[in-house]
Amino acid sequence: MDDDERADILYAAYDTLEGAADLYAQVVARDPDQPDALEHWESLRARYRKPEPTARQHRLDTQRDWSDWERWCDGRIAAALEEHDRAYDKAVGRALGEACNELRDEIAALRRELATARKQIKQMEQRRNVDSAMTVWHINRKLFIFTATPFDADGKPGTPINLRGLFEEYDVQVQAR
Repeated sequence: MDDDERADILYAAYDTLEGAADLYAQVVARDPDQPDALEHWESLRARYRKPEPTARQHRLDTQRDWSDWERWCDGRIAAALEEHDRAYDKAVGRALGEACNELRDEIAALRRELATARKQIKQMEQRRNVDSAMTVWHINRKLFIFTATPFDADGKPGTPINLRGLFEEYDVQVQAR
């Protein structure tokens, strides 16, 4: 706000005060035969005022027919319960579906593990049968080869086992002591 605007506001305030200087004269100069403004307003208000409502009295001796109301209420309650049942069934169904999917996945993983375990058991049984069928061992001591070859009851040789590394490790450990 600049100085010119402040001056305009100040002059407007002085004009208002000068106009109000004769306010008392205006009030005194009022016609005494005219009603007071407040009295005039009260009379107008009384003329257009609505009468106070009278209190109703209920008759207790009559019986109302509530069958339509009860039918409507029962219908609304049944609709609400049906909607609740649908929402409940949907939520429970979704939860059961998720639980079933988790169980199916777990069962599938367990079946895979079971199949793997069965294969390992068969392999172990086959090895045991092969090992128990080995009746003779031939140990080759020539040229420091040190191999052990198993032979079954029919005389067929099995896979030779190289023992040289085993004996070398034993020799190293005995000399280190």
